[in-house]
Amino acid sequence: MARVLFVDDDPLLLESLRCALGSDFQLVTASSGDQALEILRETGPFPVVVSRLRTPGMGGVELLSRVRRLHPDSSRIMLTGHADLEVAIS
Repeated sequence: MARVLFVDDDPLLLESLRCALGSDFQLVTASSGDQALEILRETGPFPVVVSRLRTPGMGGVELLSRVRRLHPDSSRIMLTGHADLEVAIS
């Protein structure tokens, strides 16, 4: 089963994702960018890392930039309801 790391500070959303996708993927969740980086340090790369744009502390753009440097083969997906061209380029 493919491992996917989801990063969002909304526990209800993370639980919904776990219910919807948990039978198809091994889901690991983090409530912040710092927690996600700690998980990556402890368990190694994930094929897919999905982050919300706005999370407490480290935002999604910074997190996914760090993931790119640490694990360049990981696919990175940004979730946001406030997208604009500048965010997409970042």
